[in-house]
Amino acid sequence: MSVRAFPVTLAWFGKLPGHGDFLRSNQQGLLTQRLDQWLAQGLDLMATDSRWKQIYDQAKGTPFALFGVQGRAMLVGYLQPSTDLSGRRYPFVLTGAIDMDGAAGQWVLIPLLLERLWGDLEQLCRAAHDHAEPVRHLAEAAQREWQLVVDAAGQQAGWQDFLEDQTLGALEALLRRGGHPTMDLHRAMVALGLLLQPVPASGVSSLDRGLSLPLPDDPLYRAPVASFWLGLIAPFVSRGNFELSLHFGQDAGGGACLSVGFAGASASALQVMLDKLKAEELRVPLVAPDWVDGQLDEGFAMRKLSSYLRQPQLSLAQAVATFKECFLGE
Repeated sequence: MSVRAFPVTLAWFGKLPGHGDFLRSNQQGLLTQRLDQWLAQGLDLMATDSRWKQIYDQAKGTPFALFGVQGRAMLVGYLQPSTDLSGRRYPFVLTGAIDMDGAAGQWVLIPLLLERLWGDLEQLCRAAHDHAEPVRHLAEAAQREWQLVVDAAGQQAGWQDFLEDQTLGALEALLRRGGHPTMDLHRAMVALGLLLQPVPASGVSSLDRGLSLPLPDDPLYRAPVASFWLGLIAPFVSRGNFELSLHFGQDAGGGACLSVGFAGASASALQVMLDKLKAEELRVPLVAPDWVDGQLDEGFAMRKLSSYLRQPQLSLAQAVATFKECFLGE
């Protein structure tokens, strides 16, 4: 059977308006300690900017995931900018720890696999934020059975159908209508390949800068488009020991984006979740990267890819195959 249920272990740490001090889950001591360190280091980094309080107050809650591309452990969560009862600023993070066992290779499909769990965590996080007795509310929620149900074969088939059925022109139009009016998918795909092509031979296991990948504002298409981007990234990092961070945010123009970091649960990863301006500095935007134009005629493989990507009727599946042929020799 391809359908499996993976237990999800809840943990939380941070501050909420209905409580006077820090809240922490009681059972997962090591995990809450790490969450404490992560949040504290991220806030310390934010505090180097004299405007950090204004930036923090404008931040929005976001779902995220932290995982190693070679491992099977994954931390899924929802980060909520918050305060305590006295108004002291400090985020609240609600997480689910998952041992994916045999599904470790499914991380490209994370946006599809985690849609429901992310929604449940967001709902619980927001409810706790507004609750007069958040400690009791969270404790009661933790007593429920939490699971991630994975239909690996079904979701893989559905995603493959998406790649076969959707065209470059349709996706570009979807992104332009959905908050990215200058979207240029041709340039974006070439830029992604040029940025990541040196990685496999470099021997590195982390990168200082990540990627900001445009997403449509239509929730129906957000997860499959996010997986489309991850499918392009995967071959460049899957053989290394990269720790990835993913979260859904907004780019400089206010459009939805998938933010991908290559340094795991770093302080800068948290800072990017809370500070949109810092995200512009630490994530390379791929909406209309015209800096690639001078390299579009360099070699047969690049000319072929560039020619293919200019055909709006080309399926995403064929575009991905030609992309891999150009940058990976596959």
